[in-house]
This record gives sequence, C-alpha cells and structure tokens, in this order.
Amino acid sequence: MSFRPELHRLRGLAIACIVAGHCGSFVQWGGLTPTVHATGVLFCNWTVVFVFIAGYLFHHLGAARSYGAFVRKKLRYVAAPYVLTSLPVLVGFAMHLHPEPGFGRLLWGGFAPGRYLAYLFTGAHAIHTWFIPVMLGLFALAPLWRRAARGRARALTPLLVLSVLVAVAFPRASSHDPRLLLLNLVHFSSCFLFGIWWAKHRAALDRHTRAIVAVGLALVASTLAHEWLTPGGHVVLGNRWNYVLKMALCPLLLVALQRPLPRLLDRGLGRLAELSFGVYFVHMYWLDLLTGRWAIGVRGHFFGWPGWLWQTTAVLGLSVATVLVLRRLAGRHARAVVGVKPEARPARRSLTAAVNLAPQA
Repeated sequence: MSFRPELHRLRGLAIACIVAGHCGSFVQWGGLTPTVHATGVLFCNWTVVFVFIAGYLFHHLGAARSYGAFVRKKLRYVAAPYVLTSLPVLVGFAMHLHPEPGFGRLLWGGFAPGRYLAYLFTGAHAIHTWFIPVMLGLFALAPLWRRAARGRARALTPLLVLSVLVAVAFPRASSHDPRLLLLNLVHFSSCFLFGIWWAKHRAALDRHTRAIVAVGLALVASTLAHEWLTPGGHVVLGNRWNYVLKMALCPLLLVALQRPLPRLLDRGLGRLAELSFGVYFVHMYWLDLLTGRWAIGVRGHFFGWPGWLWQTTAVLGLSVATVLVLRRLAGRHARAVVGVKPEARPARRSLTAAVNLAPQA
C-alpha cells in the first residue's frame, strides 16, 4: 500500500480530538448551553475514526498475513502495552490512590486479583481503556474481515448497511455497563467494516469527492443542528446521532486532508499520528493528575473555554513528552512497551564510504 498522507493526518487529528473530548468532560462549564453541548458532541466518540482507520489499514496490510502471524503481532504490539500501561491504575486501586469503579466489586467480588483480571479483559478500569479489548476482539475476527476484504465489492455494501443499522440499534456502552465488551464489539464492527469498504472502493470514490463532501457536510450539519436544538436530550439518542456524525466525518475528513496543509500543522498532525497509540495509553494519567482524581495529584479546577484549551494543551503536550521518553528508554522494544515504533536512527556511514564521498583533490 502506498503512503496515504490524509490517513496519517486523520489519525493525528483523531487522537487530538479524543484527548480534547476527555478533557472537556472535566471542565466546569457553568451550564449546558447549546454551544457547549454541540461542542461536546463534536469532540466525543472519535474512537469511531480510530476504528475506521484500523479497518482501512487491515484491507491493505492485515488481510495479506496469516492469521497466526497477525494475532501474534497484535498481542505483542497492542495487548502487551495495554497491560503494561494499565498496571499503574491497578496498583492505584490496591493502594487506594485512585477510585475504583463501584460496580467492579459488586460484579466481580472481593477477590482483588480476579477483579483486576476482569478489568483487563473488559477495559472497565478507566474511562478510555475499554477501547483496547474491543480492538483486540475485532482483530480476533480477522478471518471474517479477510473474507469481506477479498470478496466481491458489491456483496460488501449490503453487509455494511446491515452493520450500520445494527450499530444504530445498539449504541456504544458506557464503561459502567457489564455488557461493555460485547456491546461495543457489535457496535464498532460497523466502523471497522466501513474502513474495509472504503479501502476496497477507494479508486472509484476518489472520482466523486464533491458528492462525498456534499453528503458528509449535510450529515454533519444536520447532526450538530439536532444537538444544538435539543441540548441535554436523551443520552441514547445522542449516542446514535454522534455515531452518525463520526461515520460521516471519516470520508469527509479523508477528502479534506488530501489538500496540502500549512507546514507546522502538517508536521504536528504527523507527529501525533506517529505517537497516537502511546498518547492514547498515557493521556488519562496526566488528566487524572491535573484534576485530582489521584490522591497524589494536584486538585486543579478548569473553567469554561480557556480552561478547556489550557487543559487540553497541557495533557496533550505532557503525553507526547512522556511517550517520547518511554520510547527512548525502551529502544527497539518501544512498540511492545508503549505501542509506538522505535525511534528511527540515522544510518552510520562506514569509514570506507566516508572516504569515497570525500572531495577529490
């Protein structure tokens, strides 16, 4: 697969919006105005975009690998850093430095090791960790996705429509729902399949960018208008509308990000894309520390738009710095430790090559 800069930029934008959305939930807004509500809808649930990108890449990369090799790679580079970066949360539970979800003890009893294993299996131990078990579940279904990727293009469209209808009927579950893993696996399968479908039809879709932009903008505008007019409406309906919004944003942003960007913005999105998995793993630690959810943290209070902007910038910057440090310390094992590729080092030139390149007298 040739490098697609718009896909790389979209990954960077997605992780920035995920961090911004999580930060927004800890800001004291002083009332749920239509603007605040619509902004919250716009910046939450960007995991839909992450899963779409994963499906797109699977069509080009994962479908060609053997199932065993594919699963081993995901266990090493997704499951391993997930467990490692989850250990501080579990230790925080044990040392009473971080509040444990109330339903955890209710569902899985007082045996702490068994309860902690259940947290890792479901991803219910933190606000954001549910995403990794869902992705591992989607990767485990690789034979089904491979069959869809290799099948006839026309046959894939009805399957995608059906999966979208199922996702609308069963919106994503909250981290406090005992059916968390199962419901989210069903819900996000449509996003993964959408990525496969888009990659499979990319050549034809690239010829219809104006229509894609028109349909995408119409869906985005109608969704935001609905949220603007009904702030504080039904949570389930809001989740369904939000799902439609993010599914519409995937192709719309892919088309928009094909255009050249200002150099600084392009480099920033590229760096975020490169470190996206690591930032996802560690950003909630900084957010929890800044907002005082850890007993050893600073009890910060953030108010309104300035507080949201400051908090997002701080969490994003500290997360990027943390991942860069961990990547340097882990060396060639960086992907297994923090989920990012090792730092590229410039190739050393041999003495012979240096002599040959020296200017001749």
